[in-house]
Amino acid sequence: LPLTEPGIYADIPMAAYHGQLTIGPSISSSGLRTIYERSPAHYFKGSYLNPKAEPIDTEALRFGKAAHSLLLGDEVFADNFEVAPFVLGYNRNEMANGKAPKRGEDPDWTATSKDAWKDQVEQSGRIPLSQAAFAELQGMKTALLREPLIQDGLLDGEAERSIVWRDDETGVWLKARPDVLPKAGWVVDYKTTTDGRDFKVSRAVTDRLYHMQLALVCEGLVALGFPPPNQYALVFQEKTDPHAVTIKPIDVEAIMVGVKQNRIAIRRFAQCLSDGRWPAYEISGEYRIPPRMIDEVSHIETPDWLRALEASL
Repeated sequence: LPLTEPGIYADIPMAAYHGQLTIGPSISSSGLRTIYERSPAHYFKGSYLNPKAEPIDTEALRFGKAAHSLLLGDEVFADNFEVAPFVLGYNRNEMANGKAPKRGEDPDWTATSKDAWKDQVEQSGRIPLSQAAFAELQGMKTALLREPLIQDGLLDGEAERSIVWRDDETGVWLKARPDVLPKAGWVVDYKTTTDGRDFKVSRAVTDRLYHMQLALVCEGLVALGFPPPNQYALVFQEKTDPHAVTIKPIDVEAIMVGVKQNRIAIRRFAQCLSDGRWPAYEISGEYRIPPRMIDEVSHIETPDWLRALEASL
């Protein structure tokens, strides 16, 4: 690293993927979606291009990353995470004062030794997980593997592959990292959720612009000489028992709109790099970011809002 040639790469750590991955500035789907939906200023605030950016690390993000890794295979999970060898830790000061340990506490671990273990894991580049979180993840994996479409290979493919290419129009580097490198013409991504009902996941697609993410994978594969995928889907799974799964097909028409939205964001990114400015909510000429056209959407398969948005691009 940094990479100098377009291609599909294995064994690139997540931190490297989100950092200075290529010889020139690069941007992934999350950055393009932030630029399109919010502004360049919102993107730059958390970008690796900002020397003052602080890493975003929450329990929810860690759990989502762990779910993806575990579902991609035990080896991938072990490379990125380590499960705590203790339950809750144990307060020996309370024991010294005659208090009995609480149910589930591990008397062999103090708060100090627990913190030392976490520090050691984080210094190794991995993420620590509690035993409770790991048990929840195992339940998710079991439930997901019961789904007929998953058993038929919907999520099969090469894991942990980074697609990297240079945009012909602007010259900026683009990158995408699908959960699995798609097989048989499918592009599929896995998402954790708190509510897997159909109207909820449809809303998540529109609110988080997931069709732009799938579109970027398509664009990357085509740029590297692969045939364009012809089927797209998102797999949503609830994080709590019974870990219900909703598989949401995404219309090709939505992907084509996503391609246009990506193009607007890519041009804006390139313009900001050229100008050395990352404005918020600025409107200027062809780089104007059009207003959202979404109100209430229940079915992404018949995307009237996307047709209206396409007409405005």
